[in-house]
Amino acid sequence: AFRVRASGYITGDITTNATVRLAYGTSATGASNTVVEASTARAVNSTTRPFDIEVIMVTDSVVKVAVGRGTSQIGNTLDAWAAINNTVTIDPALDDGTQAFVCSIEFSEDDAQNSAFLKNFYLEVLDA
Repeated sequence: AFRVRASGYITGDITTNATVRLAYGTSATGASNTVVEASTARAVNSTTRPFDIEVIMVTDSVVKVAVGRGTSQIGNTLDAWAAINNTVTIDPALDDGTQAFVCSIEFSEDDAQNSAFLKNFYLEVLDA
């Protein structure tokens, strides 16, 4: 089992919502990666809010399908733990840079004042 977690903060302009996503894949095109956890869109109107997104997943070198649960939080609003959005194929025996997780933030409105800062991003092995 392993945990992937990302946290930071989001600043929105006048009226905007933000959605935080954690995806599996190596594509520079975000939509090409597989979303495993996504927050509910939350208001970040003219304010800065911390965010946190986390998944705990399990896989093995025989089945190679990762399943698990995830949660996210923007400000003081928490999305409860639930099954991940999509299962993904992961071979834990590979260590060749072809397996990766990506954190992204989507704003509902385009505005030069919208910003997101990733402060922490890590993968932690929970058992061997």
